[in-house]
Amino acid sequence: MGSLFSHVLVPVDFSAHSERAALRGAILAQQMQAQLTLVHVFSPEFIHPYPEMVGEMMPPVMVDLGDQLRASAERGIQALADRLRQRHPDLRAEIIESTDRTGSAIVDFAGRIQADLIVIGSHGHSGLGRLLLGSTTDRVVHEAPCAVLVVK
Repeated sequence: MGSLFSHVLVPVDFSAHSERAALRGAILAQQMQAQLTLVHVFSPEFIHPYPEMVGEMMPPVMVDLGDQLRASAERGIQALADRLRQRHPDLRAEIIESTDRTGSAIVDFAGRIQADLIVIGSHGHSGLGRLLLGSTTDRVVHEAPCAVLVVK
């Protein structure tokens, strides 16, 4: 009989909550002999909220800031992957760029890579309506094409 899950996806935002989820995801993937993928969603809208105005109208400082934040995210996800590779040597770490809400981008990515399980952290910093899970985690739980494990 094969493993229940063959591909585990862990979205990371570099918080302590996502770090705990990544550790749990690595342990589960190792136990199930599953592929493990870390993903960070980088949103260019965070840098510049009006993408239709990008180009000649965008100040070079904004472009540099976006490049710096993307480079910082790449360093962060690689550092996390390096720490987890002792448990899961063939771990994949990816940064996806999306203008979608983070939860939607994670759900879409999970479908594209055919993830069987998403392990996601929860911190509840997104208002009273999302107090228990957080808006990103809530969206993933409700829209994911696979099982979701929420790590407190």
